[in-house]
This record gives sequence, C-alpha cells and structure tokens, in this order.
Amino acid sequence: ELHGNTNLEICVKCEKEYMRDHHTRNAIHYLDHRTGRMCTVKGCQGALKDTIINFTENLPEKPLEDSESHSKKADLCLAMGSSLRVTPAALMPEEVGRSRSGRLVIVNLQSTPLDHIATLRINALCDNVMVALMKELDTEIPEFRLLRFIRLQRNSSGKKIGISAVDSDDTPLSLFTEVELNGKTQTKEPFIFKVNPKSVNLNVDIRLHFVGNYNEPPLEFSRTVRADDCLTLSTKFNPMNGQWTNPSSNSEMDLSEEKDLVVNDTEGSESSHSPLSNPNPE
Repeated sequence: ELHGNTNLEICVKCEKEYMRDHHTRNAIHYLDHRTGRMCTVKGCQGALKDTIINFTENLPEKPLEDSESHSKKADLCLAMGSSLRVTPAALMPEEVGRSRSGRLVIVNLQSTPLDHIATLRINALCDNVMVALMKELDTEIPEFRLLRFIRLQRNSSGKKIGISAVDSDDTPLSLFTEVELNGKTQTKEPFIFKVNPKSVNLNVDIRLHFVGNYNEPPLEFSRTVRADDCLTLSTKFNPMNGQWTNPSSNSEMDLSEEKDLVVNDTEGSESSHSPLSNPNPE
C-alpha cells in the first residue's frame, strides 16, 4: 500500500505494524504522524505513527522499492479503479504497458492517461470484473472472515484474571472498549479482574465489547480457568450475518514460547503498563 492505510500504524523504532479497528490518525498538524500510542513489542516502547501519505510527502522507501522491482519483472499489470495520474505510482503500470513483453489491463469507469498503451481497457465496476475473472479461472472467492485471538490468564495465586487481545504473531492488540467478567465491568485497559482464589476451577462468563470497525456485536462465552492458566482462544466473525463462532483453543498461533507476566500476586502491585504490552497476568 504505497499511499498508506488509515487503520495501519507503525513503530518508528522496530517498524512493527499494527492494523487497528479504527482510524489511527490523531495528529492535528498536517505533517505530524504520531498517534500517541507506543509499541508493545517487548523492550521496544517506540512511538507509533500513522502510515498516511499526504501530498508533498515522499512514499515509504521499502514499499516503493519493492513495487518498482515487481513492476520490472511483471508481464501483466492489472490496474483497477485507479486514475493512474499520481506519480510515482502511475509510472509502474506505464512501465509494464510500454514493455515489449508486458501487458497492461485497465479497469475503470473513467478514462485514464494510460488508456492508449493498454492491451485491454474494461469500462466496468471492479467487483464485477473480479467475479467474472474468478469464474473464468474456476476459482471460488472465499468469504471474508475476521479472525481474532483472545488471551485469558490467571495468576499463580488464583486471585486475578487478565483478559486481552493478541495478533496472530502474539503481539498485543487494543480491540476491546469494555470487558465484563461474572457481572463485573471494566472500560479501560488493563482489563484485570480480582476473583476468588479459593475457586480452583473457576467458571467465568465473559462478554467482550469491540471497537466495532466491522460492526461486531459483543461476544459472549464461558470458560473454566485454573490458577496459573494461560489460554489463547480463537474466534471468527462473519460480517455477512453478524455472528461470531464459539471461541476455541487456538491452533493458528505458535504459543510455544513462555509468556512474560504482568500482574503480580502481591496485592496492589499491578503493572502500570497495559496488559496489552505484556499480556500475561502474573
């Protein structure tokens, strides 16, 4: 994405990317890209910035280099829904179109400056073209599903349970606006609840409220959590029918590494950092 993504922010130190459920831009000044959030990669704590590219600003170096490299190798370029007027991005399909071995296909309802070098010009909606193309390729278009990972951890004394969200690479995420556990409600990170330590196998009823970029309804589920448990559950959301799958033990992440701990057994010694920067409540 040469011109950035409104929901994507990146760490200025380690370059870890964070795809959010909301627009990341917070800065008032035109050229200020800081979002006010910090990187949650262990030991980093770098400032995060949005990835939006404004007019007069240079494109990010690495994506630009990769795009130019792919363009030089391509024998087909499919330009869909683009005006093909903004450089240097527009130079890439032009390079393919002017190449002896290259073919440029343009899909747009309006004319573009590169129409005259296109091998094929399709005046239609992009979605309609892709449906027809996939049918021709005899390839089914998969339905979109939103995959989420939920972390539940109870400390060794059994006094506290932490609830957070993580990405597929186990990086903490901020997804919840409100968390309910057995009738108790919290609206601010870290979501850490005090529970009865005498309940060895504690049954918890959980209700999660999301930022709602995909209009997700609250997710409700129940689990039994033992002292010193660290559970990572996966669930999928279908935006077409507005339904979640029942959270299940995750099999799509590598959880072999031991997790760091955030909540101590000592009373009142909760970390001042969000559990999303260190998600395990011990």
